Amino acid sequence: MINEQKDQLNALLCLEEGLEISQKNKLSGLNDFMTKKRSKRNKRKRYILHRLHDKWNYFKCWAYKHFNRLHIKSLPPTWQDRDVLIEHAMFQILTDFIEKEKPDDLIDWDATPECRAARDKMQELYEWWHNVYLKFDSIDGFEDTKASKNRFSGGKLQFNKYERKFFDEANRKEDEMRKQLTIKMKELVDLRGYLWT
Repeated sequence: MINEQKDQLNALLCLEEGLEISQKNKLSGLNDFMTKKRSKRNKRKRYILHRLHDKWNYFKCWAYKHFNRLHIKSLPPTWQDRDVLIEHAMFQILTDFIEKEKPDDLIDWDATPECRAARDKMQELYEWWHNVYLKFDSIDGFEDTKASKNRFSGGKLQFNKYERKFFDEANRKEDEMRKQLTIKMKELVDLRGYLWT
C-alpha cells in the first residue's frame, strides 16, 4: 500500500515536472536555435573580417612593403644577363638574411653540429662574396703592362704580345673565378633549409 502511494505521488510529481520540463525544453530549443544562428553569423563576420584583413595586407605589400622583391645592391640598375642576375640574386638573399634578419640573435646555432656547420658555412660564403668575388677584377694591373697606346689599326683592334699575354691570363683568372662561383652557389643551395628565422 505504501509503495502504491509512493508511486502515485511520484507520477504526479513527474507529471508536473514534465510540463515544466517540456516548457523549458521549448525555451532551450529556441535558445539553441538562436545561439546557432548567432554562431553562424559570428562565423560569417569573422570570415569576412579575415578576408578583409588579407586583402588589406595584400594591398599594403603590393603598394609599399614589397616583401617579395629583391633589391640587388651589388648590381647597377641597368640591364643584366640572367646568368649574372641569378648569382647576384642568390648571394643578395644570403646577405639580406645575415644583415637584416640577424639570425644569430634569434636562432641557437649551437643546438646541433649540423646547425653549427650551417652557420659557419653561411658566414664563409658571405665573407667570400663580399671580400673576394665582389672585389675581383681580372684586368687589374693592365695599366702597368707595356700596352700600346693606339690599339686601332686599319679599323681593327690590335693587341701586342704583352697585351695578348695579359688578356690570356685575365681570361684564365675569370674562368677560375667562375668555377669557384659555381661551387659556392651549389653550397648556398644546400644551405637553403637554414635560411629562415
